[in-house]
Amino acid sequence: MCWWAMLVATAWATPVTVTVTGAPTSDGQILMSVWCDPDGWLDAAAGCRQAGGPTIGAGAVLTVDLAPGTYALSAFHDADGDGVMRVSWPIPIPKDPVAVSNNPKPRLGPPTWTSAVFVVGDAPVAMTITLVTP
Repeated sequence: MCWWAMLVATAWATPVTVTVTGAPTSDGQILMSVWCDPDGWLDAAAGCRQAGGPTIGAGAVLTVDLAPGTYALSAFHDADGDGVMRVSWPIPIPKDPVAVSNNPKPRLGPPTWTSAVFVVGDAPVAMTITLVTP
């Protein structure tokens, strides 16, 4: 986990605004996690920042302050509002609509860190990601 990203972000924060689109309903919330290291990518316990907000229309606008560096993020539509992504069993495929930075084309298996990585510098960052149902 990148503890330094949380500490440094308060002093040298760059706002990253993420517009999440494609929610099938306006129920619940959109939850987002940010990773600053490829190790642990998409492991909920390894994310260095989290953000969330109510679903408005077909999505949400979320903002996190990050220190300059390299990151990747993912989001999901938590329609039932319980804060947990629903997954199938025994093969863990998300049942909730999901999105990642850079909107990589869906393929077999989860998106790679490389396909989702983006760089934060001194200038504010704005991006739009689209939820898809796997």
